[in-house]
Amino acid sequence: MRLIFVRQRGTNGNVKSYSIHDLLRDLCVRKAHEEKFLSVHGWTVPGNLPINTSYLRRVCTHEPFSIEDAYRLIEEIRPARSFLLFNGIKKNLLCGLIFELRLLRVLDILREIFHRDFPEEVLQLVNLSGFINFQEPNYIVMPGILDMPELRHIKLKGRQRTYVEYHGEDKSRFVVLDKLQTLSQIAISEISDRVIETLPNLEKLGIFWDGEVDDVRDLSPLHKLHTLKCTSFRDEGDLLSNLIFPPSLKKLTLTRCPILNHHMSEIGKLPNLETLKLRECDFQSGESMEAEDDEFYRRGDYNYPSGKWEANDGEFCQLQFLVMENLRLVNWVADDTHFPRLEHLVIRRCRYLEEIPLAIGDIPTLKVIELDEYSDSAVASAREIQEAQLDIGNDDLQVRILGRHY
Repeated sequence: MRLIFVRQRGTNGNVKSYSIHDLLRDLCVRKAHEEKFLSVHGWTVPGNLPINTSYLRRVCTHEPFSIEDAYRLIEEIRPARSFLLFNGIKKNLLCGLIFELRLLRVLDILREIFHRDFPEEVLQLVNLSGFINFQEPNYIVMPGILDMPELRHIKLKGRQRTYVEYHGEDKSRFVVLDKLQTLSQIAISEISDRVIETLPNLEKLGIFWDGEVDDVRDLSPLHKLHTLKCTSFRDEGDLLSNLIFPPSLKKLTLTRCPILNHHMSEIGKLPNLETLKLRECDFQSGESMEAEDDEFYRRGDYNYPSGKWEANDGEFCQLQFLVMENLRLVNWVADDTHFPRLEHLVIRRCRYLEEIPLAIGDIPTLKVIELDEYSDSAVASAREIQEAQLDIGNDDLQVRILGRHY
């Protein structure tokens, strides 16, 4: 009987998360109680488990453990340093509970409870170093969140658009957050020069286009930033033309971003970029959004997949992992000199891509080409690349064909 299962793998094939068998989980939960490591409450708790949590610093709740149950245990959980909520609860009940948990350092809220208004009680947690929230509203306003000097990680997932302050509020009150390493995801309009100055040690940043930017946002002063995620909404604006990337970037993810001819050249010149993920992006043939819109109007077909990516010499010199997922891309022009250190190429749901450049197979470091939900022409070119490499004695290159074809 298998007790541990791989649940999720990263782009490079490494394991990101595991699932465990119920029996093993029950054993782990019991052991966590015995070792005074973690207190778990709710339907996932094995039977006959002692409820006393006074010695614990980490508390986790699941359905049907309610916030009312937590109030009954308030004296026991008041010393908690970490509080993880996997069950949906009402905002007013949570706010009262947070008020009691003044020693919290980590607050994870993994179910949607906020409706645009951020609870001010969180701002009173002076020791808070990590805040995580998975939620669904279109946007949430978080005034004062960047006044918390102990914060190391602010991570919000879901479809929400996050604003760190009300627009027009005086930014001069911001303090320097020397400890903040992760900030994701917030509106690009919030990334002013003043805000950037307060984040000298930021390592991971997630931003989205909110259509309220009239000038370029220069991220180059973020000297320690190594991971950047940019999200746009295809028809809502030109995010990439309003950004200057820091040379320190090692990992860049672009989601639903319109990509013009010069954008990929600018990205390719980043000296330390090792991982590039392109998801649901539109490769556009013009030099500006206006030119591309004129071309769409002339053709009368707004869904025509006309995108082209032509790599240039001296670009992507350090790139090792390239992910191309659900792109509006037809022609990809490149050879072995353009990605000299590429190790792993992943192409998913790129139904319009006519072929993979055959010279890609001549990159000496290339180990894997992976196709998932592919076109017949793309998989044919991948097979041709593999056969050409076998003919010259290179049997190390793996070609993985997964899923279905279009």
